[in-house]
Amino acid sequence: MKKTKKFIIFGIIILSIIIIAIYYIKPILLKKLDYQYMNSAINRKDPSLCEKIKLQWEKDSCYSETYIDIAISTQDSSVCDKILYQYSKDSCYLDVAVLKQDILICDKIPGNDINSRRYSCYKYIALAKQDSSICDKIQDQIGCIKEIEEVQKGVSFCREKVGTWDNTFCYVRLAIAKNDSSICDYIGPPSAAASCARIIMTKRIHEGVTISEY
Repeated sequence: MKKTKKFIIFGIIILSIIIIAIYYIKPILLKKLDYQYMNSAINRKDPSLCEKIKLQWEKDSCYSETYIDIAISTQDSSVCDKILYQYSKDSCYLDVAVLKQDILICDKIPGNDINSRRYSCYKYIALAKQDSSICDKIQDQIGCIKEIEEVQKGVSFCREKVGTWDNTFCYVRLAIAKNDSSICDYIGPPSAAASCARIIMTKRIHEGVTISEY
């Protein structure tokens, strides 16, 4: 009787450990699986794979990232229309507009104040084209023209800028204007550096420059 009771207690303890392990390990495994689905969706440019992701916010993120990648690769801003969240949609329009240097795509982005993506869109294209007339479309025309002049001064000027984000935006503007991804290497935040390099690489591929030459 005592042995049977011990086996029951031991079994309960083992079962409890298994339940606790499943409780903590299952979310980790699911998150890892979701991450794999997201990578596959982006690499294969197949948004349908995002549907396999369990967590809704990660599923939405998967759709956004995949559509952005497709839009940039095809230079088709209409793909951005499929993105649910406005912030991601605006980022998509911005990337494609800068890539194509098409200010009409910037018009799809809401708002035109100094902190809006639409403002940045016009400004980046003005910098890329070295065309100060595009600055007329934004509120801070003087600032826009000044930044075009900054780009003409090069990397040394960006290095002197005070503050991480001041440096970052200066390098991004310069990289886009010069069509030179090596300038992105000066950017501190890895995500900003990667985004900068992605735009330049895609732009050069579509201009007939292969990855090996890049």
